[in-house]
Amino acid sequence: MKVLQLITRLDKGGAPRVFLQLIRGLTELGIEIVMASGPSQQPEEDPEEFSQRLHIPYHPLPHLYRDIAPLHDLLSLFEIIALIRRERPTLLHTHTTKGGILGRIAGRMTRTKTIHTPHGHLFYGYFGKGKEGLYIFLERLAARLCERIITISEDERRAYLKKGIGDEHKVVTIYNGIDMDRFPGDGKKVRTELGIAQKTPLVGFVGRLEEIKGPDRFVEAAKHIKITSPQTHFVMVGDGPMKEELLKMAEGISDLHFVGYREDIPDLIAAFDIMLIPSLNDGFNLAAVEAMASAIPVVGTAVGGLPEVVGDGGILVNPGDTERMPQEAVTLLNSSRLRREMGAKGRKRTEDLFDWNVCLQRTIDLYREVCGETG
Repeated sequence: MKVLQLITRLDKGGAPRVFLQLIRGLTELGIEIVMASGPSQQPEEDPEEFSQRLHIPYHPLPHLYRDIAPLHDLLSLFEIIALIRRERPTLLHTHTTKGGILGRIAGRMTRTKTIHTPHGHLFYGYFGKGKEGLYIFLERLAARLCERIITISEDERRAYLKKGIGDEHKVVTIYNGIDMDRFPGDGKKVRTELGIAQKTPLVGFVGRLEEIKGPDRFVEAAKHIKITSPQTHFVMVGDGPMKEELLKMAEGISDLHFVGYREDIPDLIAAFDIMLIPSLNDGFNLAAVEAMASAIPVVGTAVGGLPEVVGDGGILVNPGDTERMPQEAVTLLNSSRLRREMGAKGRKRTEDLFDWNVCLQRTIDLYREVCGETG
């Protein structure tokens, strides 16, 4: 089996991280992989170095951009068609919206079996209403051009079917997985680096600093937590367009640490006592799984796929209830027993549902099903 893996861009974030992890896993199991992506300003990993390290071909697609750009989109389509004809893959696996739409058109034009993974639904918060409507229309059309659509939660699957994208057979759920051996990390090292005593309460946020992830709500929650628990420190891990706005919001809060984008996520999460996830919408949220794998309780919003991710590994609140999130956080900070019990449940849930090996095997099984293999 030869699989062409295509993603719009590799800028730092959950989707590129899962994309690269999938390629690593498939390559280790002997599946022949070809990789392609559009240009990235801040890639999760340098694609050239990544491909050389894994000894797989990488094909940059210089005209493939996230935003709609008719001329570039047409050129990208021609580039993808040419790549498919040159590489002749058994299967094309597209990732994220733009790469998925153009890739599926190219797949149909070259008669190549295609699977698409959106990496989170796009029906709220990612685009303006006009663009959302356009992308939903395009997704309905593109769904007809592929064999399967992989959603990362049942909530996302239901949303796709409700919008008329695909059907019960075509849309399947495979949860994102993580390497359980990496969690928990060394939290003491991070606390020493930041000058935070080991027994000082620490509340964390991990994610891109953009509106959909609710980082401003984390800052507001920090203000409320400080009133009841003034000794608490806070850490925000990630980068994004809201960074300057958040720095201004946080000027009156002592002990709020902005650490930017980091590679040592297991160590950072292990330093937390709890993690807040104030998302406005979330298809899955890999950081929640990483917190649970570290036996760190989550306090999050009941949106998108978060309820089925978190389960009994945390507490979920209504996204409009901005007071309850800090209240629940303080309750957990005041009870080490409750944190231990909830953390243990989260770890068990992650082992059962979100182990990377399970995710990888389910993906391979789907590849074989689509390609007509039985063994």
